[in-house]
Amino acid sequence: LKGPGFISLAENGATSQLAQLFEAVKRVGKIVELKTSWAEYIQQKGKSFFQGKKNSEKTVEQLIDFKKKMDIILDVSFEKDQLFRLSLKSSFEEFLNANANRSAEYLAKYLDMYM
Repeated sequence: LKGPGFISLAENGATSQLAQLFEAVKRVGKIVELKTSWAEYIQQKGKSFFQGKKNSEKTVEQLIDFKKKMDIILDVSFEKDQLFRLSLKSSFEEFLNANANRSAEYLAKYLDMYM
């Protein structure tokens, strides 16, 4: 369940294909492996938002868009499964907390833009 195929589906928001994958892994008892692949993808993608010099306002907007995309995949493809919901939450917490100073700085700059 790891590899470029899964990443491509997640990147492209291929909800119907991910739903088919979800149903298939449920039938064969490999749901934990899919959840692990999804969590790793979220963490890697999340960390990439903080690499290098970035425009803080754009980064916050990209993070919001990424979260919306993951929420759609959770709701549509993974049937709002509690295991996947908790995985989404903990994956976001992990990469945001790993970059706590930059996360706070970017968020403050983003909010200042609107005040």
